[in-house]
Amino acid sequence: MAYASQEAWIQNLTVKDNILFAKPYKKQWYDSVVDACALKNDFLNLPAGDMTEIGERVMLF
Repeated sequence: MAYASQEAWIQNLTVKDNILFAKPYKKQWYDSVVDACALKNDFLNLPAGDMTEIGERVMLF
């Protein structure tokens, strides 16, 4: 058994921009990432979906 600690690093941007991480938006790639990470239902619970602004410590809505 091994343990590898992680610290999430989230930019003060939208959820979508954090997923893209400064790469150009490509719908097919973006949709496949959202599907693979099962984020569609999470987006439904956010005030602006994937355009909700988030930050390192809290969501900014």
